[in-house]
Amino acid sequence: MIASALARLSGTSSVVASQHTSRSPGSVSPGHLQRRGDIDTAHRLLVDAIETRTQRYEAEDRTLVEALFTLMPVCFFGGRPEVWEPFDAAISRLGSRVPEVLSLRSRTYTDPIHTDVRTLDRLAAAVRSLRDEVDPTRIVRIHIVSFWIDRLFAAGDARWRVVHDGPTAGP
Repeated sequence: MIASALARLSGTSSVVASQHTSRSPGSVSPGHLQRRGDIDTAHRLLVDAIETRTQRYEAEDRTLVEALFTLMPVCFFGGRPEVWEPFDAAISRLGSRVPEVLSLRSRTYTDPIHTDVRTLDRLAAAVRSLRDEVDPTRIVRIHIVSFWIDRLFAAGDARWRVVHDGPTAGP
């Protein structure tokens, strides 16, 4: 996951990215994190790759959005407030254009107990929108948010469509 996100950010293949030296953005593979638990290295490499992008910060930039989705659990498992600062800065740079699911997840992930009513209402609307949703990534991500704040029951049958359709699902 991390190697592929870094490869997309740096414009290399994930195979090439995972073989780079420790100073390169692609040097942390998922296996590296699992074996060594090196969250700080993954965090540094992702943040460096995000902050040194030559493209503008745009909500339509799928690579940037995917990198932010990847950075979020790295920050969570980092377990310190300061690891969230670059993530929060990137979200702030996107302003009001943060994609809805990324916004929902970022508002619930760090402190699910204190999720505000407005965010809960937005999540309820997102869950309702899943009735006709065909994008399995969006379905799963909305379900992750629902699970995180103990509202998975409200998410309905869309998750089972993803399970039953498997690799054939999607737009």
